[in-house]
Amino acid sequence: MCLDISNSREKLIADKDITCYKVLVAKKYLFGLITKYRTPYYIAKVKLGRTYKSEISIIDECGSILIEKALHSFKFKSQAEKEASEHMPTWKIVECTIPKGSEYYIGEFDYYCSYASNKLKYGKIINKF
Repeated sequence: MCLDISNSREKLIADKDITCYKVLVAKKYLFGLITKYRTPYYIAKVKLGRTYKSEISIIDECGSILIEKALHSFKFKSQAEKEASEHMPTWKIVECTIPKGSEYYIGEFDYYCSYASNKLKYGKIINKF
């Protein structure tokens, strides 16, 4: 998942917690008693309730300025729902927080308004699919 920041290359600092949304892949183990989550693109393991950190790496690809490495999230719940709807029922929507003081960028992912940040706290599953 790359975030296109060609229109706004400004690095921002969160002056308060920012609510955002992330899509995760859910997989059940032990006859459905345990659910584990992974990110859909990099297949990174994620635990709900934890805060993760990442570097932010920016690349220039054929004139487009992209953030390739960071913690990516959707600004709007409806956009996360649309992204997840193509992969239901294994994709889940998680309400997340970009913590106050985090570095972040605003840009586009597949025409969706999205964030790339250096910190992201994974909250609770909010869809019931």
